[in-house]
Amino acid sequence: MVAHASPVFPREREPYPHGETVTHRRLVASGDDGYGTPIKEWVSTDWEGVGFAPGGSVETLANGSTRVVSDATIYDPLCREAGAGDEFIVRGQKYYVDGESSGVWVNPITGWAGGSVVTLKAVSGG
Repeated sequence: MVAHASPVFPREREPYPHGETVTHRRLVASGDDGYGTPIKEWVSTDWEGVGFAPGGSVETLANGSTRVVSDATIYDPLCREAGAGDEFIVRGQKYYVDGESSGVWVNPITGWAGGSVVTLKAVSGG
């Protein structure tokens, strides 16, 4: 049996020195409408120093309109959380969080714990 080393966590987490700034948007309750229905509003927070990896895209034609779905990934060294229903604005494009942030990813070669992973989707067209 092969022994596995424990992940190497940095003493203090810092943004990636050449990372990008993205805007995280989350709907939060800001009160109710007087009838018990929650009122929600978008709250935006800049995440500085993240890694952004654009992924592939798929183009479909249905009922005479073209729809393009693009994938992307954010690598966050500060391990912030993003959930279903959250959005990101990256390089001027709106992305939706696909699922939940994954927790810490670990480099399989060095054992370095790089941060959390957020999978994104963008949809354009009809």
